Amino acid sequence: MKLVVGNKQKEIDRIPEFNRVEIDLGTGDGRFVYKKALENPNTLFIGIDPSQKQLQIYSKKANRKKLDNTLFVIGSIEILPPELKNCADKLNIILPWGSLLESIVKPTKNTISKLLGLLKKDGEIEMIFGYDPNFDVKASIPEINLEYVESTIIPAFSEMGICTLEIPKDLDTTWSKKLKSSKKRELFKLNIKNIKE
Repeated sequence: MKLVVGNKQKEIDRIPEFNRVEIDLGTGDGRFVYKKALENPNTLFIGIDPSQKQLQIYSKKANRKKLDNTLFVIGSIEILPPELKNCADKLNIILPWGSLLESIVKPTKNTISKLLGLLKKDGEIEMIFGYDPNFDVKASIPEINLEYVESTIIPAFSEMGICTLEIPKDLDTTWSKKLKSSKKRELFKLNIKNIKE
């Protein structure tokens, strides 16, 4: 598994032992992971993103703070490190875009299986997503509205377990700040509790 540590890459074959593990898939610059790690020193936070350059931003800060409860991992929904199989108590997917957003809003059994494969038994997934024509129209993303979420996305993810829907308030992430200029993006939050063995 390839990690970004400051400006460098490092290989590890297993994750450190912590009582609780949370993954942020599509973490971008890793700000969410960094902030959560500062607030919760007994939880391991793993940020996954395909862009080494993006991961370096908060990996450097975590390095300077000597946070031993963060990992910044190079990966994606298409290529998830096998070392992370069944390791997470919680999987966060916050404001995905591109292929990750497409995987969520056009869910297949393969995608659902990959996400489920990251969780421990009784683990949970929290996904916050939405559609903005300024960002998503060029991708093959359907318009995401309440009707689409209830008719297509929830039934697919309900196969994983108990699925609940919320409408989230303001989010404190780097990506959400970039999107604030758009008033057209309606956000949805899905919580899925894994009940599979």
